[in-house]
Amino acid sequence: MVTLNTPAGVEKQIAPIKPPAVVPSVSQPRYEHEPNSGLLFSPDDLSALLAKTETGQSILRNSLKGPLSKDSKKELSIIIADHHILRHFHENNLSLCRLPKAVLENYVHCIKLRFPAEIEDMVTYYIPAAPPERKNPGGSIYQAYKRLKGAKRDRERRELQHAAKLSTKENRSPERAEQSEANRWLSLNNAPWDTVLKMWKTTEAYRFEQIKLLKPVEIIAKFRHYAEPLGYQLIDADYHSLGFSEGIANWTELVKKLKPYFILKVHDEFSMTVLEYMNHDDATHDVLVCCTLILLNCCVKPCKINKNARPAILTAQEDILMFAANVQSGVDNIRKLFESYATQNIPPHPKVIALGSSYRDMSGEFYVVFDRLLYKTNSVARAVDIVIKMCNVMNIPFSKVTKLIWYTVEETLYNIRAPAQYKEIEIIKKLQK
Repeated sequence: MVTLNTPAGVEKQIAPIKPPAVVPSVSQPRYEHEPNSGLLFSPDDLSALLAKTETGQSILRNSLKGPLSKDSKKELSIIIADHHILRHFHENNLSLCRLPKAVLENYVHCIKLRFPAEIEDMVTYYIPAAPPERKNPGGSIYQAYKRLKGAKRDRERRELQHAAKLSTKENRSPERAEQSEANRWLSLNNAPWDTVLKMWKTTEAYRFEQIKLLKPVEIIAKFRHYAEPLGYQLIDADYHSLGFSEGIANWTELVKKLKPYFILKVHDEFSMTVLEYMNHDDATHDVLVCCTLILLNCCVKPCKINKNARPAILTAQEDILMFAANVQSGVDNIRKLFESYATQNIPPHPKVIALGSSYRDMSGEFYVVFDRLLYKTNSVARAVDIVIKMCNVMNIPFSKVTKLIWYTVEETLYNIRAPAQYKEIEIIKKLQK
């Protein structure tokens, strides 16, 4: 038996690997549990992961002889990186897969514990980042992660392109003929709007395939009807067809549950003023929703937008809604904001404009702005509704400054799962029960 010390100081015994002739095969794994990943990954998980493949079993056998060879080290890194990618991409969105420093260091720690002979050569597996000269870490695990992620992304792109080619080939079925005719009609007409809605529904299968291949601005350019004044109705239709839940009717109950919680979490002078105004007996629904969006930043505080910068709560409160005297002023302010955001690597994203100087004197006109899209609504809840649907239909990332607020609204009102689990959001979800 080999005795190892776990991070908690508790000794664990790992059964020795038998000679090659009797090493468990892939069809008869020695370790029966599914390996964890990330920060939950342990030396036992590493053993279980390696036991699943012939290459991994070979690494386990070779480790009995002493330090691993260069080839075995490379294969070990590839197996760990591939396992991380498979377990951590979110709902088929590979771009959301990350390998944080703490997780990478945990993988290296598990190698140390499972293969003590490798301790003298840890630099092969991991070299810490050293900004500004070297922003990313080095070592074989991170390099394998980057290479595999890039290869998987390229493979996904090729598969999507292949599927798109197949879908565009002439098909004589009645459904394809109808879809082709509807696409032709949409390419020539913007009205009547009832017919646009009907043709839009008919062509959704083709559109959804294309959306997977395009960037948001390309989607809007290709499917130009989104830019019509009532284009948000097309977003509604796509959102429903994709199977998402409605959530706009849940605001009243959420506001009711959050008011007592705000009393516990709000401390700064500005937020206290917002909370006091929110509790006025004559506060309208728009006021309540606006104030809720502002005060949520005190409960779900902004996360880092990069390694060295975390927005202040006040910055996030100003980001979640933009107040302006008129729509043109609001659009101009958004343009200036995005110019400053560009220096922080924050891409453009949908913004809500409320006409008025603040939450105290809103006119009742609200706008959603993104790229060439400009939608007018008569409530802030509907404007938020459009943003959430637009982002989910077109795969648009939320603002880096307030993404946790948008995740909170999605999870609590629309039952859309966030890319990761956040303690603060879980607390708010429990308030609803």
